[in-house]
Amino acid sequence: NSWANRIRPIALVVFKRDDGAILVAPGFDRVKDKPFYRPLGGEIEFGELAIDAARREIREELAAEVGDLKLIGVFENIFEFLGHNGHEL
Repeated sequence: NSWANRIRPIALVVFKRDDGAILVAPGFDRVKDKPFYRPLGGEIEFGELAIDAARREIREELAAEVGDLKLIGVFENIFEFLGHNGHEL
């Protein structure tokens, strides 16, 4: 796996409704036999700014353009997926 055994920089976009609900994409770990959910987004490519990666990912995933984005924080996630350790920022 290209993401295993390295720190993977990602940019996620949190779309929040007035009632506090956020838009998430479903995923499934077949090794653990468990579903999971995470905000939309993906990997930051080398030389790409995080904000540009966020816009590109939303364009790819939703065929939509996003306007005003702001950094709400940095989250570090160390996890296991499909039997491999992962580490994302």
